[in-house]
Amino acid sequence: MSNVIHFEIGVDDINRAKRFYENVFGWKIREFSNNSMFIFPEIKNDIGSINEISNLTSIGIGVLNQRQNQEGISITISVANIDKSRKIIEENGGKVFSPKIPAQGVGFFTICQDTEGNVFRIIEINSLADVLLWEDFSDEKEDQPTLVEQLGYPKDAILVIVHADDIGMHPKQTDGALDAMNYGMCKTGSIMVPCPDINRVLDIWKNNPNLDLGVHLTLNSEWGKSHGWTPLLSKEEVPSLYNPEGYMWQFEHELRQNLNVEEAIRELEEQIVTILKTGLKPTHIDDHMGSYFHHPDLGRGIEALSKKYNLPMIPYFRDTARKRGYVYPNTFWQFSLIIGETWNPRLREERYHNWLKNLKPGVHEVVTHISFMSEELEKILESAGSAHAYCRKGDYDVWTSQVTKNLADKLGIIFIGYRELQELQAKNWGLETDGVLY
Repeated sequence: MSNVIHFEIGVDDINRAKRFYENVFGWKIREFSNNSMFIFPEIKNDIGSINEISNLTSIGIGVLNQRQNQEGISITISVANIDKSRKIIEENGGKVFSPKIPAQGVGFFTICQDTEGNVFRIIEINSLADVLLWEDFSDEKEDQPTLVEQLGYPKDAILVIVHADDIGMHPKQTDGALDAMNYGMCKTGSIMVPCPDINRVLDIWKNNPNLDLGVHLTLNSEWGKSHGWTPLLSKEEVPSLYNPEGYMWQFEHELRQNLNVEEAIRELEEQIVTILKTGLKPTHIDDHMGSYFHHPDLGRGIEALSKKYNLPMIPYFRDTARKRGYVYPNTFWQFSLIIGETWNPRLREERYHNWLKNLKPGVHEVVTHISFMSEELEKILESAGSAHAYCRKGDYDVWTSQVTKNLADKLGIIFIGYRELQELQAKNWGLETDGVLY
């Protein structure tokens, strides 16, 4: 039987709320997840895992500094299999508002709504939640070639896509990512078209047109006024995408609450077309902060853009995507929020290396935030806590390390980018070109 295992209280002032609950009830509340949440009771596990108490009917109260589709108290219900539960919720008249999202060291959760309009979360307790976002080997059938074979490799090949996100967000982010791509294990990344460093990125790309770069579809400006950006389209054209201060919405829940799907699709297509007008040829599209998973209709719209321009993506509707010709990796991982004791560089490297050692034949993507670091960029990232600055520089260190390269060579791992996936997708769709359509 599924139990309610977690309560969350949405508050406007997290420290004020912390003092209230400590003084009134005597609770010992500690920080969890980079100051965005406090949790009761205190958990001894260094990474904040709730595995040890996941079988209790109630584990306490988490306090959020931003309400996420909720007013007052929300609940989280434990389920054995989150994918099955998502389908059952929809079959019974409920709604699923988000994809399966990893909660660091805890499990995978999804935001849902019941038939009466109440918003709640379901969670599958899983210690791998900080790394494995999803797995999809649905193409593997005995009578058909696997994805690695379709790409021209032996059936037992292990292909890895090391992907550098957020290029163009800041010059240090741009330079660190491109330097890592020159090193060789990271062969692809994606650029944020609305961001401050975009013109310099385009100049670099024009001088190196063979760079394997995609468009990091952006609907959020997460660093606030200190380092903000606006949509490409005007406020008159896409008013729902502007916050009161004139920037994109800072938090995901703000975007969800104000989202006009048609306006979002127009803005995202403008970001793609802006690159195509320069004559550059992106190899794929992906999303910033889960933007195109906020609504099924937005997911459909982005899939249509993928088809229109032959830009591979992680499809919203993966249950039918391969049959429809979309090409995307078998597994999708992210280590960007390794927290607690794993901030230690040696342990961070060990985490990545253990991931490489346990890969099986297939195509695997790991999302990184490879970057150089500076005092200015660290100050911009302060709102996310020191882990964010460390993660970016830490990702650079791992993926430009000779130790990592030697391990990959020993394991027989082949690093690829998205261009090979784009060529296969063009073939699947019978296109005359093996690249982008424009």
